[in-house]
Amino acid sequence: MKAPRFLKSVTLSKCHNSPSLLVCSRDGGFVSQNCLKCGHPAYVSIDQLPKLKCELCLVGNLVAGKNSDGNYQYECQQCHRRWNLPEMLPHWSELFDYCGLYAEIGPS
Repeated sequence: MKAPRFLKSVTLSKCHNSPSLLVCSRDGGFVSQNCLKCGHPAYVSIDQLPKLKCELCLVGNLVAGKNSDGNYQYECQQCHRRWNLPEMLPHWSELFDYCGLYAEIGPS
């Protein structure tokens, strides 16, 4: 089992203007972000995902996109390896108290 990655959103939380941590919010791969000051959840868009380098080839930039299930993933431009983002992140319940965030239906 791999340890979860702690990735911050590139934008600050709206509630406290503080960094937000990306988390897996639901089984099936829904990703959200939680304010590190108060824990309040918020939706995350693809442009809020951080820029990453490939851990496998060490030279390629990872490009954020969506997989066939509609979940966020990263793909290396150099070696073309793919990582499903929800599988990389901690589950929200491991770090934050419950504060409901419903999953939107439809494209995001």
